[in-house]
Amino acid sequence: RWALPFLGAAVLVLIDIPMEPVAIKTGMWHWFGMPVPLQNYIAWYVVAAAILYILDRLLPENSTNQLAGLLLGLQFLFFVTLAIFW
Repeated sequence: RWALPFLGAAVLVLIDIPMEPVAIKTGMWHWFGMPVPLQNYIAWYVVAAAILYILDRLLPENSTNQLAGLLLGLQFLFFVTLAIFW
């Protein structure tokens, strides 16, 4: 169970990888003509792991979200599709 926040943070960073090019192309943010810096992904990992660790300690042990996996998968598919075809 101790590894779940770190695994969850890795999943969130994997979603951020296809999201970055889409966000740049749509003008949501920019990196001043540079490629996305590695520190962006490291920072997202650290922040996500910290938040997931805190939530894991605060929420009841048997709490689940039946739709979380589906929504995460759909979001990933959405950004991958946009990154390929935009």
